[in-house]
Amino acid sequence: MPKVGQHSVGASVRALRCPVFFETLLYQIASLREEGTFSLPMDGNYKSPQIAVKDIASKAVEFLTDETWIGNEGFPVLGPEDLSYNEIARQMSELVGKSIRFLQVSEEDYIKVHN
Repeated sequence: MPKVGQHSVGASVRALRCPVFFETLLYQIASLREEGTFSLPMDGNYKSPQIAVKDIASKAVEFLTDETWIGNEGFPVLGPEDLSYNEIARQMSELVGKSIRFLQVSEEDYIKVHN
């Protein structure tokens, strides 16, 4: 019988592991539009595997409709390449035709603004 952690379950289980949801930047749409900036409490050069929700959904549908698979596993769902927030800002700038900048802020300041 498949297990999740130490617990036996009566079904096969696949856990999608998604590190960074690209759509979290949508919470900052106002500052992107008005100031041309977005901020997070991390180094702008740190690269992470950004993934779009639609790509996660596609993988979930693929797994949910596969009636042949049995077992349990964690499955990483990653974007096509690891990107830094500075790289994302550059790509956004090119797409929208205006300067977009990433600002590193303290965790405390981020919580004050986005809570």
